[in-house]
Amino acid sequence: MTAPLPFGNIYAPQWMGVNPGVAGFEDREFDLDLPMVTVDAASQTAPQALAVDDDADFLVREIEFAIQPVNLDSTHQIGPLDLRIRIRDGNGRLFTSDFVPIVDITGPLLPVWPIERGAVLFIEYQNISVTTAGTVQLVLKGVKRKACPGRPAPVASAYVPMFRRYSAGFPSRQPESFAYPFEFTSAGTAPFDLLRIPIQTDNDADFLWRGLTGDWVIATNDTNPVGLAWLTFWDPHNRPLTKIGLTVPWGSLNAGMPRENTLSNSGGRLAPQFPEIFIPRGGVVELTVSFGMNTVEIEVIGMLRGIKLYDSKGPS
Repeated sequence: MTAPLPFGNIYAPQWMGVNPGVAGFEDREFDLDLPMVTVDAASQTAPQALAVDDDADFLVREIEFAIQPVNLDSTHQIGPLDLRIRIRDGNGRLFTSDFVPIVDITGPLLPVWPIERGAVLFIEYQNISVTTAGTVQLVLKGVKRKACPGRPAPVASAYVPMFRRYSAGFPSRQPESFAYPFEFTSAGTAPFDLLRIPIQTDNDADFLWRGLTGDWVIATNDTNPVGLAWLTFWDPHNRPLTKIGLTVPWGSLNAGMPRENTLSNSGGRLAPQFPEIFIPRGGVVELTVSFGMNTVEIEVIGMLRGIKLYDSKGPS
């Protein structure tokens, strides 16, 4: 059963409104990344070539970055506003008007950015910090549009975008929007791991977990710890929602993904969880947080957002 939700539902990324395909072609998920580049303080890199495979056109639906300071300590902090990027497409035209802060182009693209097969992009980075070098990796997420002779065009009436695929609820249940807040702070001197912290849900209704919002708080500069807080969520069935065991710069094996990838890229934009996760009333979601900044206390805050399913009489 699909929910009668209008286009623009906050529980779906912007690119979910894109047409699923065209006749004679098949879209296949694909990521293209430029290997990590070191950008010295107060400098600009030479153009970095990023070649697209020549087997299919590439439709970019989302842009992501991974940022790290060269030295992981409190005296070497790189802020995302310090790093800027300029991109030229395969025809030599500027995709960005000039150097722009990478935070301004992080996230979904609508409309999508089409890149011809075999094209070579050129990426330049600029670091306006006069004291601190940083490393940055660019990831373009999207689909390859492969030839698939005989494939019919999608039928508009049969196409259901992802944001409409959430369940509409259950008979005799009253859905109500709800959010469970959480807040965890690094303790002691980082690197430091907080393992399997419980987030308790209420006993008055089941919960359909559909997305996450979150940010962090740091007394000195809340843009500094980009890439230095990694998260792994565990559902009520003890299943991790992000891959664990990735090697991070400070060596933790408990980390799953950076906070800015797991949560939203800012406190106001929601990172969707699809398919939604059913949490029975009173169920527990667990969170592991790995902090990687020395001497500075980082506070990760956020909310599990979704729908409570009350009995037909509604919340008491």
